[in-house]
Amino acid sequence: MARPLLNAFAMPVLHLEIESQIENLRGFKEDLDEIFWALEDRTGPAGHALGVAIAQVGQRMAALEATARHLGTEVVLLPDLGVDEARALDRALLFLDGELVLAADDAPAKLWGCIRRLLAAADDVLLAVSRGTTAAAHDDATPRAVVIPLVRSRG
Repeated sequence: MARPLLNAFAMPVLHLEIESQIENLRGFKEDLDEIFWALEDRTGPAGHALGVAIAQVGQRMAALEATARHLGTEVVLLPDLGVDEARALDRALLFLDGELVLAADDAPAKLWGCIRRLLAAADDVLLAVSRGTTAAAHDDATPRAVVIPLVRSRG
């Protein structure tokens, strides 16, 4: 099967700080908590859905923490990203570096749209990080040069 021309070129190795992404998610989770507690009817459908979203953000944070523990580092290398995945990851990182800003009179659809984008961005980061490697593992996979002396030693 023919591969697209763009995939024939090697993408640079990306370095991603897991702890920074966990902190970003923590900030969004706190924002969602504030919105939850500001609801007049927390036991209604909107309160339940918001509670589910908060729990999902927490699960993604826990998965990122587990990955950091597994790798033994907070910096992961992402050497094998394709062009489309690299673009998706870049969009996810830009979103996660932002804030959840909603006015009290904003339509509920705006909140649910933000939550969908938040969970999708967290998933993009989590899936990329879970396939990442450490610097040591990346260095071990790099071919080393072999030096052969051209002069015969006397001995």
